[in-house]
Amino acid sequence: MKKTLFILAMLLPLLSCSKDEDAADTYLVVEGWIENGAAPMVMVSETIGITTGEYISPKDMVEHISKWAKVTLSDGENTEILTGIADAGYFPPYVFTSSRIRGEVGKTYTLEVEYKDYKAKATTTIPRPVPIDTLYVREVSYGARMDSTCVVMCGFRDPKGEENFYKIMAMDTSQDNHYHACSITCTPDDVMGDYTEIPFVNILRLMDAALWPNLKLDHEIKVKLCTMDKTTYNYWRDFEAQKNNSSFGLSFRVGSLRSNMDGALGYFAGYGVAGEKSLLLKDPNAEE
Repeated sequence: MKKTLFILAMLLPLLSCSKDEDAADTYLVVEGWIENGAAPMVMVSETIGITTGEYISPKDMVEHISKWAKVTLSDGENTEILTGIADAGYFPPYVFTSSRIRGEVGKTYTLEVEYKDYKAKATTTIPRPVPIDTLYVREVSYGARMDSTCVVMCGFRDPKGEENFYKIMAMDTSQDNHYHACSITCTPDDVMGDYTEIPFVNILRLMDAALWPNLKLDHEIKVKLCTMDKTTYNYWRDFEAQKNNSSFGLSFRVGSLRSNMDGALGYFAGYGVAGEKSLLLKDPNAEE
């Protein structure tokens, strides 16, 4: 069986089953985001055609980075061709970013990517951020694996009278140097009360093959709550639904994730972030 491999650097390698007639097709992959107060971050690569059971090394992935892409960002007032730089903090270790444009709440951003014969475009908006109110360990699982792991609760107050969508991002300060998405934390606000708590149990890293809980006791994590528009929410919702329902865990069909990206796989997301919170993971029932 032929498959196509494409990379979402904040998450995991995704094996995308393609139709037989499309098995040898190559696709452009764009992963980008911009937060209020921060520079845009964009990664561009091409898919890799593989056969079932074939091993793909990190070196193979790096060779498919599209370093010579032309990446242009506009905020409606300013337009800039983003600069590509090596960045070992991400994998693949190459990002396109800006020296002038910073994210602003309420602004709309248009991303255009040109590479070889590819032309891709996406538009996103940064919604109003919502701060984290509480962050705590709810329970700890002992004995299941070598390391004891935690369920962490993220609590916040959803503003009423507006439609909001949320996702939790986190990093373990002992091993991460940037934020990753957390699984099963993408949610709308139509079922929320005045105060809501969302549980999460793992941080999804690119090279981690397993999806089991990995928030370990005595580790410090940093967490941020991201607001997003409905299109970005739909992308993450499709991603999580397919990931959790797949017998392979990482198997996706090309084009099956709803996205704002026209002309490429991937997404371009605007995130509203009201700061971050840190938490040292301790058993709440342990004696001092």
